[in-house]
This record gives sequence, C-alpha cells and structure tokens, in this order.
Amino acid sequence: MLTVRILFASVVACCLFFIVDIALRIHQHRRDSTSRRFSIVDLYTNGTSGILISDRAKDQPLWGVWNFKDGDSVNCFVEGKRVLEVTSVPEGRSSTEVYLYGKDGKLVSQWRARENGVFYMRTLYGDGGARSEVWLNNTWHAIEMRTNQGMAETGTILDGKWRRLITTNLVPSVED
Repeated sequence: MLTVRILFASVVACCLFFIVDIALRIHQHRRDSTSRRFSIVDLYTNGTSGILISDRAKDQPLWGVWNFKDGDSVNCFVEGKRVLEVTSVPEGRSSTEVYLYGKDGKLVSQWRARENGVFYMRTLYGDGGARSEVWLNNTWHAIEMRTNQGMAETGTILDGKWRRLITTNLVPSVED
C-alpha cells in the first residue's frame, strides 16, 4: 500500500513538473517572439532616465517615456515620427503636444494644449519657415518678435495694438 502511494505521488509530481515545464517553455517562446519583434531600450542622459520601445522590423520608435526631475513625459510615435507628447508635473499641470505631418512625411504643424484639452498655441510649418500663433479672444493671432530698447519681446497684435505675450502656468495672455 505504501509503495502504491509513493508511486502515485511520484507520477503526480512528474506530471506537475511536466506541466510547469511546458508552461515555462510557452512563456519563454512568447517572450522570445516579443523580443524578436520589439526592442526595449533604457535611456539615460543628463540625469534623466527613460525607456523607448521600438519596432525591430522597421527600426522605428513606437512609445517612450522620460522621467524628468519635475515630471514625466510620454511620447507616442507612428511610422517613426512623434505624433503625441504628454508632459505632466507633480503639481497636476500637464501639457499636450500634437504633431501633424503631410503626405510627404514633413512636419506640417505642432499644436499645444493645456491640461483641460484646449489648444492655446500652434506652429505652422511651410516653405516660408515656421509661423507660430496663439489662441486669444476666440481666434488665432500671429506671434511676432520685436525689440524694445534692445531687448527681444514676443507679442501679438490684439484689438489693433501690439501686446506683449506673457505665460503663466503654461497659459499665454497679454500684458495690459
């Protein structure tokens, strides 16, 4: 009777080891196939760390995250081009940048939004160079650089007057 119990326990133990071995081999195969398709790279530069996940077949980035001292930044890529960046800070402020590309693959515009999802600034790229605009009084206004007593100032024309732009907590406004 004792021999039968020992034999039965040995068979059960062998079956369990066999099942565990198969499960580990399946898990390893999945991990190997994932690592053949994607690469995960640890990033570290200038005291900042991050991770980048890339498509090995196309050698293009897919997703990345940076851990800054003042917050984190997550980047999403399509066909190797950054299309979305979300930056957050511990105080709860966040900003979003959306990148739009033309059919030729060139950057057409870059839009910036506050944490509430409202776009407040955009940069349009064309043959004549980059042109930035700010959203004020429910319309887009071109941002201009001027000098005032030798100092460069950023501003816009609002209600027919030159107004200097100021930014507080990522919110652009004009000085009175």
